[in-house]
Order: sequence, then structure tokens, then C-alpha cells
Amino acid sequence: MNFIIFIPIVPSSSDFNPILIIIPVLILVYILILKTNIFSLDKKSNAYYKKDKKYYSIEDKYNTVKIEKERELNQLLEKINKKGINNLSAKEKRRLDELSK
Repeated sequence: MNFIIFIPIVPSSSDFNPILIIIPVLILVYILILKTNIFSLDKKSNAYYKKDKKYYSIEDKYNTVKIEKERELNQLLEKINKKGINNLSAKEKRRLDELSK
């Protein structure tokens, strides 16, 4: 049987260069503190406070749909106000009927 023996090589004190340790540590500190805004008091720019709202309540879903429909209805009404109802396409007229109910 062949055995592989690993012997750690420890550099002598004359081979030690502190710059080889300092530079990676400074890069790590730069990435952690400055790029992630860990110490920022502004919650909008702080990556750790950004939470996507994944779960919506029934009211949130209802209100979102209601706001979207209202926005679409307002766009159609603005078009009617500017160009007249005769300039609406058949699809826009159907949608206006659906939204006005």
C-alpha cells in the first residue's frame, strides 16, 4: 500500500510578507462595508433592509387590480376627451364597457 503523507510547509519568519495578508483583508472590508452599505442608516439603500413583498393579502391583491383598472379607465377617458369616442377602436370600446361596470 502506498500512503501519501502531507507535511505542511510553514514559512520562516524571514519569508513572511504582511502585505500578502493586508491586501486581501482590505479588499474584503471594502466589499463588506462600502458595497453592501451595512452601516447605512438609510433603509432604502441598505441591502439588508430590502425585502421583496412576496406574500400579498387578499386586500392587497384586490387594491392592486382595482388601481390598474382605474388607471386603464382613466387613459381611455383621456383619449375620449382629446379625440372623441368615435376614435376608439372596437377593442378599446369593449374594454371601456368592461371597466365601466
